[in-house]
Amino acid sequence: MKEKILLNLRIIDPSQKMDEIGNIVIRASKEGESLLVRDVATVYSSLVDLPIATRFNGKPSMHMYITKSGEQDIVKIAKIVRSYVDGRNRLSYQPTWMDYLQGKQTIRKRAWDIGSNSPELPSELALSSTTDLARFVEGRLNLLTENALYGGVLVFLLLFLALSWRVALWVGIGLLTALCGTLVIMSIFGIIWDLKTVSSNVRESNKINLSGNSRKNMTQSVEGSLKRLGTDYIDLYYVHAWDFLVAPEELMRNLEYLLASGKILSIGISDTPAYITSRCNTLAELRGWNQFAAYQVEYCLTERTGDREIIPLCEHDDMLFCGFGPLAAGLLTGKYLEDNSEPKRMKKGVSARLSDRNLAMSAEIKVLSKEIGHTPSQIAIRWAMQMVTKSSPIFGARSLKQCAENLKVLDFSLSNDQLNKLNSISKIGPNNPNDFLKLPRVEEILYAGQKNKINK
Repeated sequence: MKEKILLNLRIIDPSQKMDEIGNIVIRASKEGESLLVRDVATVYSSLVDLPIATRFNGKPSMHMYITKSGEQDIVKIAKIVRSYVDGRNRLSYQPTWMDYLQGKQTIRKRAWDIGSNSPELPSELALSSTTDLARFVEGRLNLLTENALYGGVLVFLLLFLALSWRVALWVGIGLLTALCGTLVIMSIFGIIWDLKTVSSNVRESNKINLSGNSRKNMTQSVEGSLKRLGTDYIDLYYVHAWDFLVAPEELMRNLEYLLASGKILSIGISDTPAYITSRCNTLAELRGWNQFAAYQVEYCLTERTGDREIIPLCEHDDMLFCGFGPLAAGLLTGKYLEDNSEPKRMKKGVSARLSDRNLAMSAEIKVLSKEIGHTPSQIAIRWAMQMVTKSSPIFGARSLKQCAENLKVLDFSLSNDQLNKLNSISKIGPNNPNDFLKLPRVEEILYAGQKNKINK
């Protein structure tokens, strides 16, 4: 008889159905077979009392955690809970200016009425709120409001005394309009105020779980992207930059969770050391998880360090190599070789890209451009495409015309002589042990003089 194990799960999204939990993939094979939760367990919805003993002020107690979900207002939720607790404890209701302004029963008042109309608690029981984090949020909001009010009054008084009351009035109206307009525009474009820090939701300082490759940050990032894109899934989701904090196994497990949910269809990684990427792929293979399908890093004629470890890794693990910046921020277009009115982002003597070596390389590409009848940009992008078996360079364009010109790289190929010439002028230092293993004398020893036959 097999042992039965009861697992209690807390679901954040109340709309999530038991069928969806049952369809979560536990393990998947390369042949397409999947092991689901419902194959090994019975999933049902129920209320379960967990054997957790807690104390408050030295006495037995039961704790209930109430928190916000998504973009809900934590301050509003806290006020509702406080009003309910006051009503349940038979405390009088304390109206605010919102009660007088609305002239009707507010949600705080309704919560208090529900609490006060509930049966009285036994004498040995007491209801109270303990850790109310919304107090910190309210303090910051009050500070922000007070500072805005004092600043507005000060500006009004200074303008009133120095100029006239009309100027002071119109400036005050202008400031108020600008503030309200900013809030409206933020709402239209999906930018909200994070009530924990009273800051934009783009970044949160000092919040390690909302940065890097943590599961919480990754999940929120995906949800935010889906909302902004107006779609249900992401075709290729990149882990941009390795944070050296999240373990490879944890990262791959988190990605597998997102893949199983259907929110992302494939995964890629960017700017991560080769040894870490290889470990992630190996762990995924051992666990039956999805491996990385693409790798992204800067790669161009002036930046070829990817030749050492990254490109061999991509070819070994069958990953698509996506080198960004094939034009070296515009350097390889040739526009930095002449003085003209064309917009330039870099200045010589300031940007390290504009070295004598790189400018000489740009000049050589321009000469080759005249010889074969293709623009320097097309040559640089085409070189990046042909250097890797499976490659998809990522290039930018300032206009539709530039984009159309760059896409003409699909219409031609560079010859071996042209590739060798470009490789020669852009050559980097030794790539060991890869270069060492390709030496004729080393191959003679490794393959007993049969290397040519093995390749055939």
